[in-house]
Amino acid sequence: MRSVAVADGLAFTCLFALLLIRPFGMNGVWAAQILGCVSCVVMICAYAAVQNRKPFCSLREMLCFPDDFGVPEDQRLDISIHSMAEVINVSKQVTDFCAARGIGRRQGNCVALCVEELAGNIVRHGFSDGKKHCIDIRVSSVKGKLRLSLKDDCRPFNPEEAAKLFDPDDKTHNIGLRLAAGMSRSMSYQHILGLNVLLVMI
Repeated sequence: MRSVAVADGLAFTCLFALLLIRPFGMNGVWAAQILGCVSCVVMICAYAAVQNRKPFCSLREMLCFPDDFGVPEDQRLDISIHSMAEVINVSKQVTDFCAARGIGRRQGNCVALCVEELAGNIVRHGFSDGKKHCIDIRVSSVKGKLRLSLKDDCRPFNPEEAAKLFDPDDKTHNIGLRLAAGMSRSMSYQHILGLNVLLVMI
């Protein structure tokens, strides 16, 4: 990554600037920046083709990720939700996924309940603006530990903070969020590029 930054921001730009500044003046310096970026992209593509021993066909191949990078397909469950009706079915999919991977029934039920409560909460409050929305859910098993991620395009909402804001005299207030927070080992929220991204470790 450092070599790419040096090539893009320094080496290629300086080389083209030295070549172009004499005949074109300051316009040559501006052109050098563009040519430096283009040259860097060409270098990345050439490197990816050499590493893969063929022209790359996907972003994963272009980035030269190793085969064992990320979570293998057989160790993850990806679900997209567009309505409350789909939230009801997600619980069974998660429990089946956990059971098929030898994960204990209690832990599997916890994950299923977490997914159902968090996704249901997003649909109830985030889908209420009349626009079309989607929740992308991934449940993954990493070295025997379960990780849950939810990504949605609704208005910013931090469930971790919301779970803490409840009236102790009203046990039903935010009960779904409080249950999910109580069952998880950690919960991490970010709002990135207009998306709510929640990572939960069970």
